[in-house]
Amino acid sequence: MLPNCPPYIISYYGILLAGGMVAQVNPLLVDKELAHILIDSGSKTIVIYEPLLPVLHPIIDQTEIEHVIVVRLGENEAKHDQAVDFETFLKKATPLIQSLLIAWKIRRFYSTQVERLDVLKGQC
Repeated sequence: MLPNCPPYIISYYGILLAGGMVAQVNPLLVDKELAHILIDSGSKTIVIYEPLLPVLHPIIDQTEIEHVIVVRLGENEAKHDQAVDFETFLKKATPLIQSLLIAWKIRRFYSTQVERLDVLKGQC
């Protein structure tokens, strides 16, 4: 639940690299609309712009949200019990190359060789 800003892009691609699904939410939604989207999508984590926390606070117990990551575009700290500041969250993150190596080992990609004749046989 972010405006167009660098943390939005970082969050979007970070979620995809982690194997998650992004459910984009308009920052102008009211609490009932936000609750419906969060419940329907089964979201467990939300990345939210700090001034929008008052919209999330009344409905968070109705959802499955377990983690709140707060983006602040100023100098203030996140002031919510369940929230983690975006910069703090990034500092705790696993470096990208290490994440890719782990994914590589887990998936154990195998290469298959396709001969040119096999490809041509399918076209004739």
